[in-house]
Amino acid sequence: MNQFIFILSLILIAIGYLGIFLPVLPGFPLILIGIFVYALTTGFTSITVPWLLLFLFLTLLGLVGDYLVGLFTVKKMGASKHGIYGALLGSIVGLALGGLPGLIIGQLAGMVLGEIYYGKEIRGSLRLGVGVFLGYILGTVYKLTIATIMVVIFLIRIFN
Repeated sequence: MNQFIFILSLILIAIGYLGIFLPVLPGFPLILIGIFVYALTTGFTSITVPWLLLFLFLTLLGLVGDYLVGLFTVKKMGASKHGIYGALLGSIVGLALGGLPGLIIGQLAGMVLGEIYYGKEIRGSLRLGVGVFLGYILGTVYKLTIATIMVVIFLIRIFN
């Protein structure tokens, strides 16, 4: 039973890891659920309630931090609401049409088109599009760091 639960937990965590790169998957919540399933089914022996609270804190830190990194980057670059909405819409359309590459291209194109619609020149709009891309990269590195910390702590607690 323990092996099955461990494998189920690892599958949930792995799918959560994919969510770090694909925004259609709830990355941090899936990682947390995987850890919680293991803790619950093993009687909270390796993963106790205080450890679960730490994982919950890291989950919230990951979610809020990712949002703030992206928002800070585009705001720092001087993006308008139109550009931000364009990037959001572009990321949804791009992801639906082209997966991860479509997501990145869609965000960039959406930002540029939103800023052009707002009245900015093409050169300034392209600069903001690059800012969205940099924000995506920074956000991904941030999320990957937090997720890796969560998984390493989980594995240390399990195998310790």
